[in-house]
Amino acid sequence: MSDTRKLILDNIGHLLTLISLIVSGAAMWQAMDKRVLVLEEARTSQRVIDTRQDNEIVENKKNVREDLKEINNKLDRLIERK
Repeated sequence: MSDTRKLILDNIGHLLTLISLIVSGAAMWQAMDKRVLVLEEARTSQRVIDTRQDNEIVENKKNVREDLKEINNKLDRLIERK
């Protein structure tokens, strides 16, 4: 093979390597973008769940306080009877 032909084949090899590097980089970027999107959606749904749970905790605290007041009142009545 002549030197020019060898040089052309080398250049084609480098060009193919560069193209495959660019394509794999673009594919990696696309995969990363999908992962970020999935994480953002999970975060949003987790925020909704957290808000609901916070509201449930507040409601449960109120119920416990009411129950404790009732128990306290009943104990007071028992003490007054004696």
